[in-house]
Amino acid sequence: MEVIINILTIISIMALIFVVAYLIYTGHSKKIEKLKRGICPECGAINTEAEQIISTKALNSAGCSGVRDIEYHCKGCDYKTIEKSTSRGCGI
Repeated sequence: MEVIINILTIISIMALIFVVAYLIYTGHSKKIEKLKRGICPECGAINTEAEQIISTKALNSAGCSGVRDIEYHCKGCDYKTIEKSTSRGCGI
């Protein structure tokens, strides 16, 4: 009986870890998608044609392929974050 309880406890802990990891991942993905669409995830400011609230800057070049760092900066609330992005190739 103790063995079954121990196994169920381990399974429950593993399931909890999986759920927490999934929630963290989806939250991060939503934040990046907002930034790419020009919306600040902190203050909700939105890029317009007249004013670019969210600015982006490539911090390093990955060449034709690889990972590069992109800095997003909100002029409205001074929010800054650096995210990884993969290159889409050289177009050859």
